[in-house]
Amino acid sequence: MSDVSGKSKAGDRRTPSPGPSQPRMTRSKSAGTSLSFTQFGFRTDSDTAASAFFGQAVRTAQVAENKAKELEEQLKTTETELAETRSTLATVTRTQSGQDQRVQEADEMVEEERREWAEERREFEEQIRRLWEECAEKDALIQQVANNITDQAARLRRGH
Repeated sequence: MSDVSGKSKAGDRRTPSPGPSQPRMTRSKSAGTSLSFTQFGFRTDSDTAASAFFGQAVRTAQVAENKAKELEEQLKTTETELAETRSTLATVTRTQSGQDQRVQEADEMVEEERREWAEERREFEEQIRRLWEECAEKDALIQQVANNITDQAARLRRGH
């Protein structure tokens, strides 16, 4: 059809929709195939419509059941992985705890050694102090003896 200007309308270029004699094609999402309702000889009575509805419901239920099984398997896998991870974590925690205990024991040993060395150092310092005192006393005695010998030598020189 063309309007008064002689131009054709956009609606004139459309392909006509299928009529009642042509099969209507649908795509089944679960099966992935194209089906023609006329190939199955569907009638429009209520029994056939109900049968088609319930057939689709059964297919939907089967898809849902398969998906549920798949999700259940994924859940079991995840639970297994979680259990393995927990076991590994427990092992790591025990190992870390053992290492922490060994480090603490080593720290205690080092601290004990430090205390012993500090005590030995104090003892050595005391010994050194006493030795210095003894040396000072001996130096004083040596000085006294040297003075006495010098005095005696001076007296002996004068006496002769």
